[in-house]
This record gives sequence, structure tokens and C-alpha cells, in this order.
Amino acid sequence: MATAAGLLSDFKSLTEQAISAADEFSQIYYKLYDTQRHRLIQLYNDRSTVVWNGNAVNGTQAINEFFINLPATEHQIFSMDSQPINKIATQGQTAILVTFDGQVKFENERDYQYFTQTLLLMSVNNTWKIINDCLRFIDS
Repeated sequence: MATAAGLLSDFKSLTEQAISAADEFSQIYYKLYDTQRHRLIQLYNDRSTVVWNGNAVNGTQAINEFFINLPATEHQIFSMDSQPINKIATQGQTAILVTFDGQVKFENERDYQYFTQTLLLMSVNNTWKIINDCLRFIDS
């Protein structure tokens, strides 16, 4: 039987791994988003869903078309939080939930738009894939 101290140690280790993975992933994600958006789709899965300010897009082809049609962007991330997802909830697969707060400036726009974004990342063949992506603009 697992002890409370052992479970706490495991959770702490998993949380540290989630933070490290999320930090590394976010660097890649936002760089691709702002500079090579046509490659962003490589981070998604065939069953991925993007909910972009209330508008849902499903599947890699539709997600790719959606992102390609957005104007050029410049993201600034203010904060990030991540946590491991219990494997009971993911049928034994490794997953993390990552939340970002930041601002984005769209081409030909004068001002930045504040946003919050939540990504559900799942390990697929030892590579993080975005399973669910939810972005919402925040009124300032």
C-alpha cells in the first residue's frame, strides 16, 4: 500500500516534470505560432479540438486552415501554470494541463489583445500533442 509521503513525493515529481515539459513546449508553440504558423499543425493530433474565443474547430485539416487564415501575430506570455493529469482520467496516458495568460498583437492592429489559453497535452509516441486548445480574449 502506498504511503501518504510516497504519494506526495510522486505528485511533486510529476508536477516538476509537467512544469518543465510545459515550459519547453510553450517556447516551441508560440515561436511557431508567430513565425512559422504552417508548422504549428505538427503539434496537434487528428482528433484535436481548438476552441478559439468560442468558435470550435476539429481535426488537423480544419485547424490548420483556421490558423493559416489568421493574420500574423506577436505573442507575449505573462504567466504559465501546468499540472499533471491523473492517469485515471486519461485511461493510463500521460497528460498535462497548461494555462497561459498573455497578450497578442495581430498584424495591422495597433493594440495588443489580452488572452488566456488552456492546452491539454497528451504524450503520443513520446511526443507532446495538443488534444484540446481553448483560447479566450479578455476585455481590458
